[in-house]
Amino acid sequence: MAAPLVHLLCGVTGSGKTVYAKRLEAEGCVRLAVDELVEARHGCYGIDYGADEYPRRYDKAVIELDRRLVELIDAGQSVVVDHGLWKRFDRDRYKLLVEAHGGRWRLVYFRADPELLRRRLAERNRRTDANALTVTEEMLADFLVRFEPPGGEGEVVVDQPLFAPSERVAEVPFAGGRITEGVVRAGQTVRRPSGPHTAFVQRLLVHLHAVGFHGAPRALGRDERGREVLSYVEGWVPPDLDARTDSQLAAAAQLLREFHDATAGSSLADASEVVCHNDVSPCNFVFRGNLPVALIDFDAAAPGARVDDIAYGGWMWVLSMRAAELPLRELARQLGVFLDAYGPGLRSGVIDRIAAVQDHHRTLMEQRSAAQSAPRGGYARRAAVWMLDEQMWLRQHEAELAALLRR
Repeated sequence: MAAPLVHLLCGVTGSGKTVYAKRLEAEGCVRLAVDELVEARHGCYGIDYGADEYPRRYDKAVIELDRRLVELIDAGQSVVVDHGLWKRFDRDRYKLLVEAHGGRWRLVYFRADPELLRRRLAERNRRTDANALTVTEEMLADFLVRFEPPGGEGEVVVDQPLFAPSERVAEVPFAGGRITEGVVRAGQTVRRPSGPHTAFVQRLLVHLHAVGFHGAPRALGRDERGREVLSYVEGWVPPDLDARTDSQLAAAAQLLREFHDATAGSSLADASEVVCHNDVSPCNFVFRGNLPVALIDFDAAAPGARVDDIAYGGWMWVLSMRAAELPLRELARQLGVFLDAYGPGLRSGVIDRIAAVQDHHRTLMEQRSAAQSAPRGGYARRAAVWMLDEQMWLRQHEAELAALLRR
């Protein structure tokens, strides 16, 4: 007699697990659903008990589910566990539990596009059954960041298309300027290649939205191809560095200050003052009308000091415009506008900090040019040469600029 089979369903809320589980139930499996156990024992979420009581009641339901699962395996009954299993630790725990009682497991991962989840949850939020826990936009974004997709765990992947073939939204590559390779727009979302930075960026964007900073895209998790999914921010992005008006300089500095304030004291900043963007050139700001309203491209974001972003911003928004042959006095005046809009007391010592930031970024570009192949390696080499030229110019004028800033 074959050992009983336990189907372990893995996926974010709304990914289709319960529909699949009910299909297996109709074929003879016993379905164990943690949310239904919670409702059977404790009533309806939001009516019979509040959000603060849910975790404790959920934990009790999991203990009961585990006990019932063992009983069913020991009785030779196949089971489908409609649980979610967001963390690898939980998936591994259930595999060991099943094997310890002589069962076989089958891990099924329901991989769903974040936009599809939003559509499904909008419909589900109008229901009142046990599987209809209300999920807000903020909750879904948090779920997607905390979920650990299985990989190499013996999983069977169930991919679900975002749209029917006749409804598919075309992916449009962004063009012009300094665009990260592989970034596309799909409807009201942006898809970016994932990398080592993605988990931190998604946590950062979820945090920013949660604390009321709306000058950045919303994190929407990853799509079926593993790409980072962000909300599309309406507006236009400068294709390159260019001279800016005083109002644009002030708006950019104020937005940077709001971003820093939103991360100060958070776990994301760790032991540092804030989270730095680390690439606050005009090319990473979205403009609406004639003013910058949002930051984008957080790939380099990391804990750091406010002054590093401020110095980099002063360089990119003002001092890089020396090519426009602006008089030194005008460059110093505009730099003062940028610094004063961020906050008081920044003029002293900022030129030295800009010089240090220039040296750091030039070194970084030289390292990238040595490590990367064409065409990205070529861009890094050109950037390193440009930055060296910027450094040489600043060395020639730093004393005069510092004096003009103090006036």
